[in-house]
Amino acid sequence: MPPVELNLTATQRAMLAAPDQVARAAAAMVPDPHRQWILRQPRAVRRSFLAEVVLGGGGDPIAQERWLLMQIDAVRHSYVRDVLDGEPAYVTTTTSPSSSSP
Repeated sequence: MPPVELNLTATQRAMLAAPDQVARAAAAMVPDPHRQWILRQPRAVRRSFLAEVVLGGGGDPIAQERWLLMQIDAVRHSYVRDVLDGEPAYVTTTTSPSSSSP
């Protein structure tokens, strides 16, 4: 995960451990795509980030990158899709039947 400033307030840290519905609602109000992404992750993923990066790693950029690289494929791929490529998870791409015919 590219370095993102992690000077989080107590409320922001609490959002990382909040139930999914609360964190997702908070994500809608955050302009930063990195923070939106983490808030849209399942609670277990957010808690892992909180423990290993925010609290355990002091927000160190290397701790952030290491954490992301150690995640399962689905989490890493969602980061690429949602943050790097800029396609939020709720957007799906479909091919119409007429466009696939010769």
